[in-house]
Amino acid sequence: MSAPASAAAAPRVTAVLVCWNHVRFVRAAVESVLQQTYPNVQLIVFDNGSTDGSRRELEALRDSHDFTLVCQDNVGLVRTLNRGLAMAEGDFIAPLATDDVWLPHKTALQVDYLLAHPDVELVAGQIESIDAEGQPNPVPTVKRSGEPTFAELMAKGNYVPGPTVMCRVATLRALGGWDESLRIEDYHTMGGYVFGL
Repeated sequence: MSAPASAAAAPRVTAVLVCWNHVRFVRAAVESVLQQTYPNVQLIVFDNGSTDGSRRELEALRDSHDFTLVCQDNVGLVRTLNRGLAMAEGDFIAPLATDDVWLPHKTALQVDYLLAHPDVELVAGQIESIDAEGQPNPVPTVKRSGEPTFAELMAKGNYVPGPTVMCRVATLRALGGWDESLRIEDYHTMGGYVFGL
């Protein structure tokens, strides 16, 4: 891995986090973005009408770390992601649910790959499953190597973990963003954008 030496020289990555009642987990999610080894990350966090104290936790984090926080009514996950896409200043965009976390080198590894492969529009990776306390989950994670085929996605469903996705902003905008008729963004992104549907 060869992360650029300075933030100014590094393409910007926009991380979009959407929170709805994740007060137990939201601090770890935000901090996992702030602790990325990659030097140029724009962090946008939406609170989607939480009622459990998540907003207070996010406001405290924002006051300490100076990222963009948008507090709004719950307009749904996919519509909120499209709002994040509209605000994105980065060359790449990476969504993260606020009950998930990123490993520290995730962003740097994915940017390196996308820079080295200009014909690739979207990348994703494997996950390690953890429990509510952040400990390894005893249920084994399904892992797969290589690229999924269209037939596999249609037969087996989307097994690409949403928290691992990074996409080129220009590509996602050219395709009209996420499909707001869907409740969850993962399948459309991986099944549609990878295969040009």
